[in-house]
Amino acid sequence: VRLTDIFDNSVPTNLNSTIPLTIAENQPVGTVVGEFNATDPDPNATLTYYLVSGAGEGKTSFLPLETNGNLRTATTFDYETNDSSYFIRVQAKDEYNATVQGNFTITLTDIDEGTPSAVGDGLAGNPYQVATLANLRWLSLTPSVWGAKFVQVADINATDTVNWDNGKGFSPIGNSTQKFSGSFDGQLLKISNLYINRPNEGYLGLFGILSNAEVKDTHIVESILTGESNIGLLVGLSENSTITDSSSQGSVNSTGTGGGVGGLVGVNTSQSTISKCYTNAFVSGNGSYSSGQRVGGLV
Repeated sequence: VRLTDIFDNSVPTNLNSTIPLTIAENQPVGTVVGEFNATDPDPNATLTYYLVSGAGEGKTSFLPLETNGNLRTATTFDYETNDSSYFIRVQAKDEYNATVQGNFTITLTDIDEGTPSAVGDGLAGNPYQVATLANLRWLSLTPSVWGAKFVQVADINATDTVNWDNGKGFSPIGNSTQKFSGSFDGQLLKISNLYINRPNEGYLGLFGILSNAEVKDTHIVESILTGESNIGLLVGLSENSTITDSSSQGSVNSTGTGGGVGGLVGVNTSQSTISKCYTNAFVSGNGSYSSGQRVGGLV
């Protein structure tokens, strides 16, 4: 009897990232930098992706690679203090251990970080004064001041946010890595035409996450927000915080199924309070009250 092996496993080819390998500074931990993909001619082949050592490999601890090919950040990069380029070696492997490898360069890009407040020191009795869109941008991109006190001193037209971060728009103040724990007094002034378009991200709003914070007399008008879950025009998630005398007007669109979608606040925990607030926002998304995946209304 003569046995013949008719199985001929093919080697994967064409290993590349389907998105540009760039990361803008100040992005939160977990930001997707690359989406690697390779071609395997064998039907129903399963590919997994790894960072490997070898020629061309550099610092990889800041950029872990998931087995599905997604490369994410493990730190918040700062253009002025971090390297401007990072070198990685990626391997795609099929279930029979056939592999393809490639060297790739991730480029860190500098962005406009806004203009620091010219008045105030962020302490009680002398809050930072937010007078311009450039001041608001500085606040959103400077986590080191997210425990300070702020006061808005003029109406702010945020129309230009539609052009920020390659179309993603405004980057919320406070995130899962560092929450906003300070205070913001809008003094009944307006922030208009704020634009946030981050369909694969959560915890979005002017403020992403509040924790032991206070927001009052803040009014968001004619603004557009698209995100996944825990999203609201003013606040995405409020924990142990107070929101008073504030409002929102515009549209909120959820792309996910996790709920936590509101016109003013996405999720307000039982330890937080909202008083004397209202919304006139169009809210859309997927969810059900019975499952806790709530969509619509003020919160």
